[in-house]
Amino acid sequence: MDIPQLAAETAKILAPLLPFLIQGAQDAARAAFERAGEKSFDAVWKKGEALWDKLKGRVDTEQDAVKRALQKPEEKRVIQHLQSSLEFQLEDVFNEDAGLRDSVNLIIGGDVTSSVILNNSNQNQVASNNTGPVTQTTYVYNNPPPAESDKAQKAFRAYLDNLRKFCNILPLATLSDDQEVMAEITLDKVYIDLDTESFREEPENAKPKKAQSEMERLLETEEKRQSIRVMEAAAETKRLVLLGNAGSGKSTFVKFLAALQAAALLEGKSLEGFSSGLIPVYLELRKISPRLGGLHLDNLSIAEKAQILSDAVLEQIRDEARERKAADFLPILEEAFGRGNILLVLDGLDEVPKKLRERVRQAVSAVIQLQRLDRIVITSRINSYSEQPAFSGFTDFKIAPLDRDKIKNFARAWYNEQQTIGKFSEEQAKERQNDLSQRAVQRDLLEMSSNPMMLTSIAIIHTNGAKLPDQRVRLYSRLVNLFASKWQEEKPGSIALPAELAGFLKNETRLREALEHLAYETHRANEAGDSDLTEERALILLKSEKHLGSAALAGEFLDYIQQRSGLFASKGGEDTYSFSHRRIQEYLAGCYLINQENCNELYRDNAAKGSFWSDPCLMGAEEIIYNQSKAWKNLLLLIYDLCPKQPPQTEAEERALLWSGQIAVDYGAEKIQQKSGQGADYLERLQSHTLHLLERSKFLTPRERTEAADTLARLGDPRPGVTSDYVFCNIPAGKFMLGEDKNTIEYNIPNNYFMSRYPVTNAQFEQFVKAEGYKQEEYWQEAKTAGYWNKEGFKGMLDKESRSAPANYGGAFVLPNHPVVGVSWYEALAFTRWATEKWRAGILQLMGWDKDGEPALLSLESGKYEIRLPTEAEWERAARGGHEFRYPWGSDEVTPAHANYGDTNLNTTSAVGAFPKGTNDYGLLDMSGNVWEWCATAWQENYSEYLKKENNEPEGDVARVLRGGAYNLEGASLRCASRDGYLPNLRDDDLGFRCVVCASFPISP
Repeated sequence: MDIPQLAAETAKILAPLLPFLIQGAQDAARAAFERAGEKSFDAVWKKGEALWDKLKGRVDTEQDAVKRALQKPEEKRVIQHLQSSLEFQLEDVFNEDAGLRDSVNLIIGGDVTSSVILNNSNQNQVASNNTGPVTQTTYVYNNPPPAESDKAQKAFRAYLDNLRKFCNILPLATLSDDQEVMAEITLDKVYIDLDTESFREEPENAKPKKAQSEMERLLETEEKRQSIRVMEAAAETKRLVLLGNAGSGKSTFVKFLAALQAAALLEGKSLEGFSSGLIPVYLELRKISPRLGGLHLDNLSIAEKAQILSDAVLEQIRDEARERKAADFLPILEEAFGRGNILLVLDGLDEVPKKLRERVRQAVSAVIQLQRLDRIVITSRINSYSEQPAFSGFTDFKIAPLDRDKIKNFARAWYNEQQTIGKFSEEQAKERQNDLSQRAVQRDLLEMSSNPMMLTSIAIIHTNGAKLPDQRVRLYSRLVNLFASKWQEEKPGSIALPAELAGFLKNETRLREALEHLAYETHRANEAGDSDLTEERALILLKSEKHLGSAALAGEFLDYIQQRSGLFASKGGEDTYSFSHRRIQEYLAGCYLINQENCNELYRDNAAKGSFWSDPCLMGAEEIIYNQSKAWKNLLLLIYDLCPKQPPQTEAEERALLWSGQIAVDYGAEKIQQKSGQGADYLERLQSHTLHLLERSKFLTPRERTEAADTLARLGDPRPGVTSDYVFCNIPAGKFMLGEDKNTIEYNIPNNYFMSRYPVTNAQFEQFVKAEGYKQEEYWQEAKTAGYWNKEGFKGMLDKESRSAPANYGGAFVLPNHPVVGVSWYEALAFTRWATEKWRAGILQLMGWDKDGEPALLSLESGKYEIRLPTEAEWERAARGGHEFRYPWGSDEVTPAHANYGDTNLNTTSAVGAFPKGTNDYGLLDMSGNVWEWCATAWQENYSEYLKKENNEPEGDVARVLRGGAYNLEGASLRCASRDGYLPNLRDDDLGFRCVVCASFPISP
């Protein structure tokens, strides 16, 4: 047997005998054992003497546990405390001395199973005194226990089945409009594997993979850091503390684990990494609070307190077994505890009333100390656990937030189950799954959807029909109402609430006002650099007559929501409170703002404080638009006030104008004109001023400038070359170095040509779609030959059906002034042929860019020129702007002010021209970042034989060059020389193109 087991077995035998062995009091020991009904005392004493002979001098006989045992050798709690003390000592002794360990192992192997004290045939009674039997829980089973009765086995299976069903109940189902249908979805059907924040090290002998490209090398490096899954941590760790923030999945996981183990026992199987036959026991620590609160522990020794607390926990477990109608199973449960054959889950260490937290923690410690169980899993919030010393011998793991892939996997599982239970058809379920997958990972929701509890709530609300995140405040309002309703529910084991507090919680208006005020003050504290709202400030706010009107009730309220809330709780100790989800805090703070009498003044003041108040201010307005529509007059007064007649001059004025436009397009231009005589004038100046923000802002961040561009997309973007006509920049002929560093060649472009100032936009490509360009065979000859086009449209490798428009990625990707994406090389090629035809017919106008004036019509003989994709060389020469800079804008650095790439953190495309700092000397924008751009040239790995093999002809189904980098890549990918290749029948949300106008393909000598 291993060292811990050997130490435990030795201590079990030795502890009851040790007081007598030390004193040499064999006769006293015999008398005590006979009173307990012991029939084999001589064998037991002989084994004890043999053990003591080996261990004398290695065990501390001066410790308190031994001294108390000498005084009270027949008292149960004293002997149990001694047993626990001996176990820890003996583990150290056996680790240090292998020879001693082997000798003790031989002694332990003797036959003592007939001993009453060791096989528990006297039902735990080892001695009597004048107050009745003294019981202890000392068990040794060297042989398997006798077969249980059919009745007990039936109760055992009933217990497991009940536990499995209980643990598989999906939390938050009460939020659904159709609770009966939703109840059919169980946790095991939609559970997604969680990761921890810990990583495995790559094995030292692992062979490195050969990277094929720069991006693959980056991916390869990332793959070396593999997260440890929560299930792996549980399988590999016998003493586990699982930590996470509110709603991170702690309770969900341990319930899932308990349900799995129960199902495994019912099926006669074993979970990987777990001992066979472990009986799962799940206990919410909150439920034991009343029992522990009623204990009287004054004037008791540490050992006595520990025993009473441990007994209280075990009695709670027995009671819950009885509640599950499995009382006849209790003998099996008792035996399992005796053998340590238990998977004990203690859930919610932090979710107990403040005044009882220390006692609950002591009770958990007592169970750990006195019950030598095979597996113990404890869950707690991170900050609550860190406030106290960690449990000895336990390993803690923190749960990581859900990543995008896990969110999408959940959406798939969720709507698969919705289809299974008949709520949606296959087609409806697929459509909703895609919508949830896309929207839940967008910026506005990602912080919340990365939290399993919030993601489940979002999914339920999404199933009920709310749009995400277009109407995000409706979602946030439903979530707040959900948590508030959960606070009002009476739960088993809860402490009774004062009547006044219970009434306050049931008053939705008063509760909502208090939460909004708390959120506003918390956000102000964050703005000032404080991490959270101090308890002192929270109590002052809550005890006002406007809210609770009493300091005592304010304290009760804070304590109560700390126990029950996944929304607002103490953080970083008992002195500060915060909202666990930033978006909810911002939403409630915005609701507070919009409902103040001096709302306009507060908005203007906050506009001067950077972008920190942007989301609260915008969500406050959205609250009027979507949840309080009767207050529309106040909303119009606000947006008019934020957009004065003069263009903005200060940071506050720029940001206030930005907010005005964002609120206006959310409310709707038509409504504004219908409801107010000032509406038309307001919208006209709003468009003009927003264009000023896009092109000449002095204060807005790159993100805010792109937001202004998105507002302009909805108001109507008037910039030449963006939505209807086309603007081209003149690129002079000449020689230049193609490539960089050692991988370069001199390349000569013999003729001037013109490059479109921006990538082709959605609005421009839409003209091709509306003209049924996808159905015109003459534009698609190469695609037809390769088998990707037919009369129904284009069908690439990623397309299940033929389509007559780009792939639709939704959200900002489809705004009219954003670059078109979701197009393959063949689609870009077909567009240029259509554009050439329409230009020659006089339907399309081509403008030439003039940096000192307005664009003017290009005077070109259309019969000699064509619109086409640029060659790779044409693209790079244009990007360099006549220089040899690393980046188009003329420097060796890239920042979020220059381009839309990974560090800009938009996670989507941006309107073309939204980064004026990235303009090069030819007048081109977006040459780096935003989208990869298709080139006419067939892909070659390097330039060693480039001129010999250069292929710019459209025939052949071969990979084509991509240039420019994209919104989702690192800065190095934005270099003028950065390049990649992609199959021409593929498309993605970061692939677009721009055009050139040229007489012929350039040929370098």
